Amino acid sequence: MKFRITDHCVKCGACAMDCPTQCITQLPLQFYIGVGCFGCGDCYEICPVGAIEIVEDDVIEDIDIPKSEACNKASD
Repeated sequence: MKFRITDHCVKCGACAMDCPTQCITQLPLQFYIGVGCFGCGDCYEICPVGAIEIVEDDVIEDIDIPKSEACNKASD
C-alpha cells in the first residue's frame, strides 16, 4: 500500500512525527512522503484532517524536491 498527502494538508506535522521510517518531508505547501515509505499506514491513521490518501503504486507521481530535503533513510 502506498500513500500520498493531498493539498488538504494543513502542515501540522503529525504524520512526519509519527512516521517510523522518518521519510515524510516538509515542503513549502505541504508534507511529502518519500521513498522510504513501506506502507504501514501510520500517517494515514494520524492525520487530523484526512489529507492522506491511499493510492495505487503506478499512480504516484514524482515531485522534484531538493536533494537536501529528500528522504535518504532508505539508503542509510
